[in-house]
Amino acid sequence: MKRSQWLLCGLSVGLCFSQNSFADLLAVQIEPIVGYERVQQLLPTPHSVNRLIYGARVSAGLMMISGEAEYTHGVLQEDFPDLSQTSASDRLKVGLRSGMGLGSLINLSIRGGVQASMTQTAQTVSGVTTTHYTPLRYDPYAGATVRAKLGKNFNATVSVVAVIRDINHMEDNEYQTTAGLAISFP
Repeated sequence: MKRSQWLLCGLSVGLCFSQNSFADLLAVQIEPIVGYERVQQLLPTPHSVNRLIYGARVSAGLMMISGEAEYTHGVLQEDFPDLSQTSASDRLKVGLRSGMGLGSLINLSIRGGVQASMTQTAQTVSGVTTTHYTPLRYDPYAGATVRAKLGKNFNATVSVVAVIRDINHMEDNEYQTTAGLAISFP
């Protein structure tokens, strides 16, 4: 069973905690992630569902090059007349990010690395529950983010990330688009 083919869109709202040192050259950021995603499910029949996701992103380094790690967890419950299905997925991205300022109000960054993902699906039919685990999967990812400064500590972001599951069949890849708002402290 294929867990999902693609992610249509997400919305994240969070607080961004930053610690700058070395005269604002080296920065560490911790960003909570809370949002909704739309997922294409293939069983029992092809259909789309929404689910809540949560997690965190940590980045450390210079603006020109920094390391990043991002973990998200999503759970969805679906009930059909004779079938109940619960699906939980975990994703961990580890990679590099490079950014540059386009004036004082806009930053552009590109990112890439490897995503590890795993899904557990439990289906209950007539009181009998069957649990299916997908094997741990590693896929490369690449993406870009535009961050616009709306105030001293308030930013808006738009991001797109492609998780490349099969370079020869782009329809099997996972595309993640997000729009978010962040409040920075301090």
